[in-house]
Amino acid sequence: MDYFITKLINWFISLEGGEYVDFAILITIIIGGIFSLHQWKHSIKLKRMEFINTLIEKFREDQDISKIMYMFDYDYTWYNEKFHYNCKSNLEHDVDKTLMYLSYICSLHNNKLIDEKDMCNFEYEIRRALSNLSVQAYLFNLYHFSKGQKVSLSFKDLFEYGLKRGWLPERIIVSDSSEYPKYLNF
Repeated sequence: MDYFITKLINWFISLEGGEYVDFAILITIIIGGIFSLHQWKHSIKLKRMEFINTLIEKFREDQDISKIMYMFDYDYTWYNEKFHYNCKSNLEHDVDKTLMYLSYICSLHNNKLIDEKDMCNFEYEIRRALSNLSVQAYLFNLYHFSKGQKVSLSFKDLFEYGLKRGWLPERIIVSDSSEYPKYLNF
């Protein structure tokens, strides 16, 4: 270490008049670059926090999602034989909207746009939704219907996230499970 410092001092002493100015400019550029990098990182962190906050606010401010999340939270039984055929109700639309939003958040996580720390902000909502027996029955029906149609499940990312975390029971992927009612043809 002493050798390096000695070499640096000797080099600095050997500089001539114009080289001092060049050296000062180089040091200024390096300091400016470090400062810019720090500001850029801070800006990225702030934008990420704003994005996460926007995702969180939607649970409270979107009336459809908020209403459905309360249904999930209080374990209302809403999935029955009339669910898919009740044209006068917006329930299916609102449930699909909510599950699609939760799936979108899981998709962001799967694509590494939201890390584990950020996902902690959404664990409660995801877990409550997936623990609701009507959600499980609905996902059971959609999973097997989609599989029979050879198309991807609409809420694939949410479904896979729930299975991976153990928040959905493994028996949900068994088509002849007697635990869930069968309301779709599969």
